[in-house]
Amino acid sequence: MMVNFSRKLGLVERLFATLHSMGGMLYVNVARIQGPIVVDALRSAIDGLQKQHPFLQVHLQENEAGFFFALIAQ
Repeated sequence: MMVNFSRKLGLVERLFATLHSMGGMLYVNVARIQGPIVVDALRSAIDGLQKQHPFLQVHLQENEAGFFFALIAQ
C-alpha cells in the first residue's frame, strides 16, 4: 500500500531543508560489497524497505509555498 506523504514540512523540517539547500547537512552512506551484485535482488530488497518504511518513498520538493514531502513517482 502506497501512503501519500504530500504535506508541508514542519518548522524543524524546514530548518533542515534550508540548511541542506545552502550546502550543509550532507549525508553519505558507504558500503563495501564483496562478490557479484544481483541487481534484481537489490531492487527487491529496496522495494521491501520502502513498503515497510513509507518515508523512504518521498523526497523534498520546493515551490512558492515552501518545502513539501512528495511521493516519489513509481
